[in-house]
Amino acid sequence: MVLFAQLPSILFSPLTGALVDRWNRRTAMLVSDCGAGISTLAIALLLFSGNIQIWHLYPIIAIGSIFNAFQLPAYQATLALLVPKQHLVRVNIIVTLGLASSQLIAPFLGCILLITLGIKGVFLIDFLTFSVL
Repeated sequence: MVLFAQLPSILFSPLTGALVDRWNRRTAMLVSDCGAGISTLAIALLLFSGNIQIWHLYPIIAIGSIFNAFQLPAYQATLALLVPKQHLVRVNIIVTLGLASSQLIAPFLGCILLITLGIKGVFLIDFLTFSVL
């Protein structure tokens, strides 16, 4: 699973950075968010229908990883446009700490939510946060 989640992002990152620089950043972030959301929706539909197999997850996770590869460069480029130059280093440090913290805390929090709410509750939270944000 980690291979399918990380490898497409690694392989496509050089291409996505160049494409995001040429595209409208807002559109790139919207498309990447929607693509990742559709990937999660596909997994949820397979799960709720009772037809999910482990091999279904590999291509869906890989597709979601490709969409996520577009999100970070678009976000970073937009951040550089929004923040005044004198505060850019500080803001980049805060964003980097936030990303690193989320990667550290998310698995722990995910396990707690999975134990307490079950997989269907985790998907429900995912869809609620996606629809609000």
